[in-house]
Amino acid sequence: MVVSHTSEPHAAALQSNASAARSTTVSSVLIWLGVALFAVGLLSILVTFAVPLFHWRLSAAFYYLAMMAPAGMVIGVIGALASGRRVRN
Repeated sequence: MVVSHTSEPHAAALQSNASAARSTTVSSVLIWLGVALFAVGLLSILVTFAVPLFHWRLSAAFYYLAMMAPAGMVIGVIGALASGRRVRN
């Protein structure tokens, strides 16, 4: 009777690949979310500085949106750190 032990390592490798793919997906979503939030915050900062040139009144929403830049930076850094982490066996 021949017993093959290839199914166990193969299953472990598939599980490891699945967890690595899930980690990559989560980290890339975090990176893109961080980039988007940073871009919104940066655009809001630019609008905040440009408004006095045209003597317009600015809504308080732009000041709150400007806080998205540091939040986006933190989320992007977390995503980059998560994507750079190795999967240990």
